[in-house]
Amino acid sequence: MKSSPTTATIDWNSVKQRLHDSEVAMWRALNPDAKFQSEVFRHRADQLAKQTKAVRTDDKKLSTLTFKVGEETYAVPLGDVDHIFPDAEIIPVHGASKELAGVANLQGQVRSVIDLRTLLGLPQAETDPSYYIILLRYNGHKLGLRVEQIQGIQGVREESLAHTENLELCNAHHIRGLADQNLILLRVEAFFECFDAGVIAYS
Repeated sequence: MKSSPTTATIDWNSVKQRLHDSEVAMWRALNPDAKFQSEVFRHRADQLAKQTKAVRTDDKKLSTLTFKVGEETYAVPLGDVDHIFPDAEIIPVHGASKELAGVANLQGQVRSVIDLRTLLGLPQAETDPSYYIILLRYNGHKLGLRVEQIQGIQGVREESLAHTENLELCNAHHIRGLADQNLILLRVEAFFECFDAGVIAYS
């Protein structure tokens, strides 16, 4: 003879208590009392203070965008970078100086593009490398900088920069200093100064 299956006994009092506790917890979440709000705000303030302290620790580092031209690695302050364009078409400008790679349609605007390799007096590449255009901004103006490879973001301690007067570098006017690992930090404003003589107007 087969035994009948055992029916599970439901503790309805326990179920009701759990439902009640859930309702109370939900009500408190939607209608926190002053003490609870104070605890939450204090916790958030502590977390924010920790985050702020962490940020201030790195305040002395300048965030830069690093890139390569030839064998050298360069950087510009990240705050001066508006956008990066891979392989945007550059149209040569007849009669312009050799430092000007040409003009390009960037974000619907025609922008002048500087050939950094030529500007810094670096030897020309044996083959035509792929390139990126870094759109720089300064005092309300924008222009492009042709580079060959984007490296990434790197923090630079400005107080540790080796000044250009102590370096034997070509066209040192465009160089702000030499950072660790032979990273060359460039002066963005110097690129815009190239056009102040009126050779070609930047947009």
